[in-house]
Amino acid sequence: MTEKKRNPLQVIIKGKLEGHQQVQSDRGTFFANHIIVPAPDEFSFPQRFAVNARSPLGADGSLVEVLCDVRSSNRRKDGQMYYNIQLWEAQP
Repeated sequence: MTEKKRNPLQVIIKGKLEGHQQVQSDRGTFFANHIIVPAPDEFSFPQRFAVNARSPLGADGSLVEVLCDVRSSNRRKDGQMYYNIQLWEAQP
């Protein structure tokens, strides 16, 4: 991957693509790509991320490296705010 300038709300996820799931939403169709990244040491568990994209990021089981935009997703339910983040493949 060539080095390009990132804005502060971007991150690179590098790992193994476990699989993907096609998702239908009000805004159209996208794919939730499930990526597992290596554990930092032998005593830790590997982390898993879902990266949303317009298409699958690769074949299941392949190694991927993807630049992601970090987007906030806030909602109110029963008077309480819930704050989440979503990872989306960065568009050129």
